[in-house]
Amino acid sequence: MLSHEDAASTATSFSKNVDAVFSGHTHVPFAKTVTGAEGNQIAVVQADHYGWALGRIRLSYDPASRKTSVVSADNEDLRSSSCTTDAYGVAGIVSQAEKDSAAEGGKPLAKIGSDFLRGSDGSGPGANRGTESTASNLIAESFRSWLATDIQPTGSTRYVGIMNPGGVRADLLYAASGSEGDGVLTSGEAYTVQPFGNEMAYTTLTGAGAQGSAVPAMAAWLQPPRAHPGAVQERRRPHRGHHRSRIRGRARSCPRDPRDPRRRQAAGRRRQRRRRLNSFPAGRRRRLHRP
Repeated sequence: MLSHEDAASTATSFSKNVDAVFSGHTHVPFAKTVTGAEGNQIAVVQADHYGWALGRIRLSYDPASRKTSVVSADNEDLRSSSCTTDAYGVAGIVSQAEKDSAAEGGKPLAKIGSDFLRGSDGSGPGANRGTESTASNLIAESFRSWLATDIQPTGSTRYVGIMNPGGVRADLLYAASGSEGDGVLTSGEAYTVQPFGNEMAYTTLTGAGAQGSAVPAMAAWLQPPRAHPGAVQERRRPHRGHHRSRIRGRARSCPRDPRDPRRRQAAGRRRQRRRRLNSFPAGRRRRLHRP
C-alpha cells in the first residue's frame, strides 16, 4: 500500500492484509521489514527525497498456501548508481538546467540581519518539524505583508499570514553561501528553504469564522506530543521534625486549544496539588516552599 504518513511510526499498525508499504511523508530514508499489528511481516521503504534513491521491495508468493512472504526491502542510492549510459541526452539537459538555475538563483532577493532557523527539539535546527520557529514566523510575516501591501483585499483591515512549519526545508542564514555577501538572501537560497510551486493564496474570514474553523485546525496540527522541560529536581536539607521535600523533573504537554480535554485534566491535577498543599499547617507550607 501507499502511505503518506511516516514509515517508521505507522507501518507496525497495519494488519496481516498488508504485505508492503511505500511511504514518503518525511522524506527520511527507511528500508526495513517490520512486525505488523497481528504479528505479520511487512516490508517498508521510504526512498529518501529528490529522487536520490529507488525503493525496492521483493516479495515471494506461494500458490499452494496462497501466502506472501517478505524477501527484502532496501533503498538503492541512485547518486552512485552503476547505470551510466545516457541513451536520451539527459545529461546535457540537466547540465544546461543547472547553469540556468545557478544564474537565476544567484540574484539578490532580500536582506536579513540574522539567522532564521527551523524548529528544534534541542539537537539542532530542523529536528522538530512540528513546532514554531523563527524561520516559519518570518515566512508567515512575509505572507501577511504581501496581503497588507500588495493585495489589500476589499473590506479587510486585519491580515494574518500562516506558514506550515513542516514546509520550511532549510534555514535562512546570515552568512553568505557564495559571493553575494553576508545578509543577502538570494533567490536560490529562498527556493531551497521552500522548494515547491509556492503559489500564493488568501481567503477572507470573519473573526467567528476564523475561530470556528481555521484556528482549531491549526491548533490540532501544531500539537504533536512533545515534551517540555518540567521542574528541576531539587533536594533540601530536612528541617528538624519534617520530611525531606523533593521537586522532581518531569515532562509535560500543555495543549493550547482551551477545548482540549487534556487542559481540563491538567487543571484538575493542579487543584488536587493545591488541596494537598493546603492540608499542611501554614508554618510547614512556608518552610517547604520558601525560596
